[in-house]
This record gives sequence, C-alpha cells and structure tokens, in this order.
Amino acid sequence: MINKLLLCIAVVIAAAIGAFGSIDSGSDTWYQSLQRSILTPPDFIFGIIWPILYAFMIVFVIIGASYNSFSNIYKTFVAQLLLNAAWPWLFFTYHLPKVALINIVILVVLNARIVKIICHDFRDIYGYLHVPYLLWLMFAAYLNLIIVISN
Repeated sequence: MINKLLLCIAVVIAAAIGAFGSIDSGSDTWYQSLQRSILTPPDFIFGIIWPILYAFMIVFVIIGASYNSFSNIYKTFVAQLLLNAAWPWLFFTYHLPKVALINIVILVVLNARIVKIICHDFRDIYGYLHVPYLLWLMFAAYLNLIIVISN
C-alpha cells in the first residue's frame, strides 16, 4: 500500500533540498557570468513557478495514490524526486552544468514516462496535473543545454 502522507512529505523534502541548493543563485557570480538563453526568465519567476509545480505534485500524489495503477509509477516518481532535488546542487552549488544537463534529461524521460502512464491509465483530468511539471522540465533542460553550449 502506498502511503500518501509519506509521499507528500517526500515532495516537500525534495522541494526544500532543491531550494537550499539554489537559494543564492540570483547573487551567484558564477551563474551571473554565464552566457544564457535570451528566453531565460528573470530569477523571481523560478520562485513563483516551482512552488506551484510542487503543489501540483502533492495533489498528484494525494489523488493518484488511490488509483491501483499508481503503483506502476511509484518508483519512477520517487526516482525523479531524488533527481529533482539533486539538480540545483549539481548546477548552482557544484557548478557542473554538463552533469546537471544529464540529470535533467533523465528527469524529462522519467516524467514523460509518468505522464504517458497516467494519461493512459487514469483517463481523467487528474492525469494532466503532471503535464505542467514535464513542460517546465523540458524548458529548464533547454536553458541548461544553452548554458552548456555557450560556455
């Protein structure tokens, strides 16, 4: 049986770990010196988007864990949470944009798998709660790729 409370706590912990890894990105001279995409949003946008996406994840877990087919994505969901928490540390703390790019590409693949399964198995609006997260990851992967190519 999947414990909804435990998964919700895991989402909050992943959000906190990720936040601590990027807390000073706006004043980080390394990050500020990088050539970035012209599509890179202002720093404050990330502080708006990520809490919304994590809230969607929590709703996703609360509703989804009651579906039998959630067990098909449980391990993938936990794995992507770990990778999500690691990305800001790889990128902002350790200044490893190439490793962070590999991380985020894996994140996109895992979350595309999750979306495919939930949209097929659940067949209701709930399945689409995870789509904005996947789209944001794809955009973030693009931003990360431009940094790797340009620097």
